[in-house]
Amino acid sequence: MVGIRRVFISLLLCALPLCVLAQSEPDGFVGRQLSQLSARGERLTEALNGAQQEYQQQASDSLSKVIYELEKQLSAIENAIARLNAQQQNAKKEDVASEQPTTIVEPTEKEIIPEEPTPHEEVVVEEQPQPETQETQETQETQETQEPQNTIVASEELKSLFSTTSRRYALIEGEIAELIEEYGKVYNTILASLKGYEDATSLKVLNAHHKEYLAAVERSGRIADSIAQRSDLMLTSKTNSYLGFADSLGIDTLRAHYNALAEQTEATMSEKLAGKCTDIDLAMYPHRLRNTIRLEALLAQDLAPEIADSLMARAESFDTTFTLFSPYGTPKRSNVEFKGVTINKKAKEKAVSSLPTIKIPSEGELYSITVANYASLPPSTKVFRGATPLLRERREDGRTYIYIGLYPTARSAQDDIALLRKVGFKQPELVMWRDGIRRDDFVDRNSAPTTPKAAMWRVEISGATTVLPTEVLGAIREKAPRKEISKFNAADGTTLYTVGIFTKENEAKAVATAIRQTTDSLSVEVVQVGKK
Repeated sequence: MVGIRRVFISLLLCALPLCVLAQSEPDGFVGRQLSQLSARGERLTEALNGAQQEYQQQASDSLSKVIYELEKQLSAIENAIARLNAQQQNAKKEDVASEQPTTIVEPTEKEIIPEEPTPHEEVVVEEQPQPETQETQETQETQETQEPQNTIVASEELKSLFSTTSRRYALIEGEIAELIEEYGKVYNTILASLKGYEDATSLKVLNAHHKEYLAAVERSGRIADSIAQRSDLMLTSKTNSYLGFADSLGIDTLRAHYNALAEQTEATMSEKLAGKCTDIDLAMYPHRLRNTIRLEALLAQDLAPEIADSLMARAESFDTTFTLFSPYGTPKRSNVEFKGVTINKKAKEKAVSSLPTIKIPSEGELYSITVANYASLPPSTKVFRGATPLLRERREDGRTYIYIGLYPTARSAQDDIALLRKVGFKQPELVMWRDGIRRDDFVDRNSAPTTPKAAMWRVEISGATTVLPTEVLGAIREKAPRKEISKFNAADGTTLYTVGIFTKENEAKAVATAIRQTTDSLSVEVVQVGKK
């Protein structure tokens, strides 16, 4: 049915110039112009029919823009033909009037014969004033009441074109909505892959989630670019179409009103949405669309009154949050190639002193499993039961620690810790580096024994209102550079800071003493947290 209507409208547009031409004989300069305009109108109508058929098979913004331009040109041709036809008819009337016989009256001496006006002069005939009766006054008052000034009169052709245009853009809006729905599905895939990454208990599963994450991010970027491109074309074309209707109706203030509204939306909403969404163009789309719906509603008051109220209600209650996708995190990956544990009992043995030194990234977190430490290294890697990859680190106490595997999260090493225990390693423990510093007080609850073998201590600081003073932080970094500083908010509203877990009480006391020397306003205590 839609296709039939479009063909009918196209035939109507094509027939209009022909009908006009049929009323006047194409002679002279005006006739040639009419003939040329009619031929051009036929060509444009043929192109319009082809574009409408192609659009019906596969809608697109570019075709919509072509259809709009063709319709606009056809409308201009129709108006030009109407003006030329009126000009030709006026000329014929003047010719007929000039052929009428006239009676020549001899002038008397007192009469003056007026000069005949030139073709460029306008003859003004003064009418004799007629006495106004009561009936005449009442008729004038009634006409003034029934025909107010600035009344907008829209033709049926313009109303039909407005309805067709509105339906076409509603179809494109639906296509963009489908793309946004697809973006939402990919966005959920990203969130799921991030959660799976953090919860992975093996490096194999973790890498699978990371691969899924990268693919989903790349796909979401492609969809967002497509939405931005299509929505920009659609909104631009839709706005130009509706402003064209406003110009046809003679509504001069609508264009300025819309431009001011659009500028205000761009200035205020883009600033509010910055940093709160994954894609600013995607988040701005419903705000821009709402402005065009408002424009459509204002035009509908004169062109389609039956839908004006519903359009205005839709604009006012439009949901502008359905494209507001919150920024998602990124996986904790450093520039290190992560490797899990592999057991190969036939692996070639080599000297422990030849093992590569572990490389610690300056940013992010890195985890590994420590299986032994030596004051003097054994001659061969045979003691490690064919486990790889093996790495070493010489610490400040002079001992060399041996690690197996590299992991981005603590969970991703859990399966390998269980594997190492199964092949005979007595106490494999997880070690963490954060921003290039080894955290000796890190305790992995899945690898460490449930009951501590020795007592442990920590330093507790109370009395700080917001953050620790700079001099206190400096003393902690100097005395315990690899210890964590944690903050706790108690139920009574007080704030408690803790430093470390210390395996030696004298190290904890040294840190507490250094803190006390910097300030008297804080309470500093060494608290035992483990049992002997």
